[in-house]
Amino acid sequence: MVGEVLKQKYKIERLLGRGASGEVYLCRNIELGNLWAIKHINKNNTKYELLTEINILKKLNHISLPKIVDVIEDETGFFIVESYIEGTPLNKMLEAYGALSEERVISLAKQLCEVLSYLHNLKPFPIIYRDLKPHNIIITRDNRPVIIDFGISREYKGINKKDTVIAGTPHYAAPEQLTSEGTSDVRSDIYSLGITLHQLLTGVLPKYDDTTLLQYNSNISKNMDYIVRKCIKKDLKDRYQNIDALLYDLKNVNKVKILDARLRRTNRILITAMLITSMISFSTIYFGVSALNRENAALLMLSPQILSLSVNQTGVFKVIKRYPDGTREELKASEIEWNSPVTDVAKININEIQPLKEGKTDFDGTYNGKPLKLTVLVNKPQDEIKNVSINLKYLKNTKVAPFAGTGHRSDIIDGDIQSATICNPTSISHNKINNTTYFTDFTKLRTIKDGVIKTLDPNLDNFKDIDLVKTTSSGNIYFSTVPYINEKEQYVSEIYVFKNDEPFLIYQSIGSAYNISDFAFDSSENIYVLQPNNIGLKSKTNFTFVDRLSGQNFSRELQGSADSITIDQEDNIFILSTSNNTILKLDKSDGIFRIFAGKEKEQDYIDNEQCSFYSPKKIVAAGNYIYIIDGNIVRRLVLDNGKLADAETVAGLVGKGAKRLAISPGYSAQFAVPNDLTFDNDGNILLSDLENNVIWKIDLSKEDK
Repeated sequence: MVGEVLKQKYKIERLLGRGASGEVYLCRNIELGNLWAIKHINKNNTKYELLTEINILKKLNHISLPKIVDVIEDETGFFIVESYIEGTPLNKMLEAYGALSEERVISLAKQLCEVLSYLHNLKPFPIIYRDLKPHNIIITRDNRPVIIDFGISREYKGINKKDTVIAGTPHYAAPEQLTSEGTSDVRSDIYSLGITLHQLLTGVLPKYDDTTLLQYNSNISKNMDYIVRKCIKKDLKDRYQNIDALLYDLKNVNKVKILDARLRRTNRILITAMLITSMISFSTIYFGVSALNRENAALLMLSPQILSLSVNQTGVFKVIKRYPDGTREELKASEIEWNSPVTDVAKININEIQPLKEGKTDFDGTYNGKPLKLTVLVNKPQDEIKNVSINLKYLKNTKVAPFAGTGHRSDIIDGDIQSATICNPTSISHNKINNTTYFTDFTKLRTIKDGVIKTLDPNLDNFKDIDLVKTTSSGNIYFSTVPYINEKEQYVSEIYVFKNDEPFLIYQSIGSAYNISDFAFDSSENIYVLQPNNIGLKSKTNFTFVDRLSGQNFSRELQGSADSITIDQEDNIFILSTSNNTILKLDKSDGIFRIFAGKEKEQDYIDNEQCSFYSPKKIVAAGNYIYIIDGNIVRRLVLDNGKLADAETVAGLVGKGAKRLAISPGYSAQFAVPNDLTFDNDGNILLSDLENNVIWKIDLSKEDK
């Protein structure tokens, strides 16, 4: 076999290894000189299994997964030509070095979770890998894990589809994979990942799922011990229910106190609390201009209208008197008479609010005969967040309700917004010219108009998948594509304008295997594009300007990860740096991006001019605001002549998020995985939610728009 040339294109250079289904060889493309791996599968293997692996590999497009480029058949069998991953198998590293440090394992685990999240969210059917183990993980020279060998992977098409064969490696495979009645799903991969993490941390395989890892390695943190043990529970319902929940805990393992159920019951009083305040608005009375009438006509404005605090935070409120002539004056907090400033739940000390314990209480006060009512709610968040400061100023009259989708994940079905299914609403944008909302769902372009959801046919080549969609103030519709491999074996990403039901190519990027992170438009409809060219400790992002008229583009490289871009009404450009949790603004005088909002490297929920973000992932400018999806809540920056004046929270309950559909006030809304937002013709927010499989509508009061 070595030395042979296949298809007059690939020369086999050496044997890389042997497996149960065949051999893997290193080959070289004769014309281009690049290296590929060829997997030779004997014809005596089940053709169904072979076709399954080929079909799965064709769909993969991730830097930490192999990419299939060719399939060859001859009398001996099939040859699958795929990416050659140069590195060291993880099991060889274990043999050479023994157990790894917790810091190293956490880094690998987070990257593996991101790969599995990609697989588990593929469209139209998620892929269950089913054979995760150190042998199938290659560590590259830049310490990036790559998962190989998809021989027993399967597409997940619902809980009623039984696995056709018993598959998996003993000791690593989940219990449900090793029985003829079992059905593997995303939790099966979580189990195998947990077993792998156990081995990386301790050097041995677990004996029982309830045995602490500390008996093998006393240096392992209790949080990490809890995470691994939860992954490898025998019962599926006791494990993490999706890979993103596991990734969340891994990202916060050193900041979040992770407790088992028994400890949570006995330590409820220690978890982060939410403090809610509310006010009663007053009618403005326009009488004369005498001093007395002027005071009586003053409108009292409580700021913030709703305040959420962690137990270790002290909240501050203020009351502003706004007079009929437009002038304002701050009211001294000591002038407010509270009927009872102290309850068992919280207390007011002049202008400070201090939570005491979980519960709800009302404070009634008066000023100049005008009543004030402050409702304080101290409640347990959805997740155990410790050492994260929370000081959020919620808008008062925000209402949240499901807008479109049933909340059930299934095949894409069009129809009215109550009965049509939405599976994976990734990107969303509203066109105010034709009053139509466009969104992407499982690489499909869909619309919502007049209460009906419809899937469009953009007339693209079959191998091109839609990723992001944007609309402009002029009514044009643009979308980007997922990177594909062209005939020269290069990765290609594109942006199209969609006119008269036809796509027209506007921009093309060659070389990056990563999706375009985001793109935005200035007032002249020039395009600004963000696309990663390296992810990891040394992340880099390409920032590209595309001249809409000439089609010329100019790029420069930004250090770090920039995942979102937005442009305000004055053509100021802002990007979101997920590397350091800040929002940067382009200084037009020297072309340098400088920190505009957020504190570098800090993870907190703080609303004020010195605001902090916890886990921001999307920014959208609208009017005098920049809206931010931060973790699972929606926040916004208040702009004054292009400068940061304040920060406040629109909607969402701080925590892990929940798969729950309900109509609720903004401060108690539970979003699972919010991903993108846009604004309808009335100025209300439409928010896509990946995990809840819906689009939410956030109604803002007139004064908050």
